[in-house]
Order: sequence, then C-alpha cells, then structure tokens
Amino acid sequence: MLTCVGDLVVRRRYWQCRCGHEGAYAADAVLGLDGHWSRTLQKHACRLTADVSFATAREHLQALLGVSTCAETLRTLSERHGRAMARFQPQDEASAQAFRQAEGQVEFTVDAGKVNTREESWKDLKIGVLQKRTAAEPVCAATWQEPRLPPPQTRLAFARIAPAAQFRRCWLRWLRRRGVEPFAEVQVLRMGRAGSGSPRSGC
Repeated sequence: MLTCVGDLVVRRRYWQCRCGHEGAYAADAVLGLDGHWSRTLQKHACRLTADVSFATAREHLQALLGVSTCAETLRTLSERHGRAMARFQPQDEASAQAFRQAEGQVEFTVDAGKVNTREESWKDLKIGVLQKRTAAEPVCAATWQEPRLPPPQTRLAFARIAPAAQFRRCWLRWLRRRGVEPFAEVQVLRMGRAGSGSPRSGC
C-alpha cells in the first residue's frame, strides 16, 4: 500500500464465493483502503494533476512526499476518479439540498481553458461555478477596490469538455436541480476594467 508516509504492508484475508463471482478483501471497506494507493495520497495526486501535467505532478509527489510513481500511473488514477465523479455529480442530492438551504443570493460564474486530449488534441474546457453569497454593505467610489464581499455560503462547480453552445444547454438543468428556477434570481459576476479593473456584479 503506497501512502503519504511511504510503503505500508497490509495483510488481510481475501474472500470469494464458491459460485465463482469475483471476491474481495472484506476489510478494505472498514480500513478505508482503495486499491494500492491510500485515499489521502489519491486526493493529493488528483489535486496536483488537475493543476499541472502528469510528469510535473510526479516530480512534486517525489519532492514533497517521497512517493515514487510514474506519469502514466497518475494519468490512469486521475481519469478513473474523473469518470467516477462524472457518474456521481448528476446524482448528488446531498449537495443540491445543501445549496437550496443555504442563505444568500445565487451567483453564477463561467470560465474556460484549453486541455490537450488524447483523442482530438486541444479542446475547450468549460467551467461553471454556482454559489450563494449574502449581500454586502454598499460602498462609495473611494473604497471600491477594498475587499467588500463576504465569503460564499456554499459553492458547487462543474466542468465539461465541450463547445460553448453545448455547455450552455446544461446550465438550466443545473440551476433547477438546485432550486433556482428563473434566471432573474442569478447574479452574474464579471471582470471589468472601467477604471479600477475590480470585480463587479450585475444581472
């Protein structure tokens, strides 16, 4: 077992039914084991690979935790968790309920980037962030650039490798599932220059 503190040897019993179905290590669920990597190490690896290349993430894991692996292993690990998240997120009722119960006004932010896919080279990655934030006190022009927005009460993010028109078609479904019916209730955050270049909000 590869962990953040090095290799650990874990001995447990493997159980398999005589009917021929695939067996399992019954203690894994109790111990929180998931494959040959600890869950904490998997979390760190996925966080790194979401920010930098697989090769660079491998170097960071070696330098920070002393964990030796290869870029291909990190790729397969990240893609496995990505597929699991894609199945889980549309069915995640707990997060949707927490968002509906949170106080504040609904905000929606969209951004995009480029990812190099194995199938079709560089493609657009669209990211949507849905959050709720209580209203801040009004400010005058003299204090416009000072921090004035309270932190969000809750935040949900989703992403898709898709063109802009295709990505927009999923917005309404995401909003309705989280209790937001009309778009008039949504505050759209944008970045503008207009003198100060500070964030602004509007409908």
